[in-house]
Amino acid sequence: MPKSEKYVEAEVIKYLRHNGFSVHVYESKASFSKSSNSYRKNRSLVEGHSDIAGCDKDGLAVYIELKTPKTDNSMRMSQYMFLREKIKFGAFVCVISGIDKLEALYSEFKKTRSKDLLINALPENVELPGRSGKILRSSICI
Repeated sequence: MPKSEKYVEAEVIKYLRHNGFSVHVYESKASFSKSSNSYRKNRSLVEGHSDIAGCDKDGLAVYIELKTPKTDNSMRMSQYMFLREKIKFGAFVCVISGIDKLEALYSEFKKTRSKDLLINALPENVELPGRSGKILRSSICI
């Protein structure tokens, strides 16, 4: 049976807290409004905010976007831009579907503090807003 994002979330939160991270889960999904009979975006978070945010025991900011194993090679443009900005300011960022990738990336980042390591680990496919299809991460100019 494939892992759901909620299963991945529980697995990752347990791992992070066991390893001294202070993290919180952020729900940025739209909610249904009965009065307008439509879905409304969560306006309390900036668009693209990661699923998990916090810091490690040394105070390093941490932003983690969770995916299922089926969706771990793509992300929305707003998520990509949010995470790229955090990398720019020195935070640890990753998009994962399990703790194996988290452990490997975090360990390497703590040694090297390489922003390129994190950028290159982001999903290759980025979805454009309002269009069907995806573009490659490498074709985005920032």
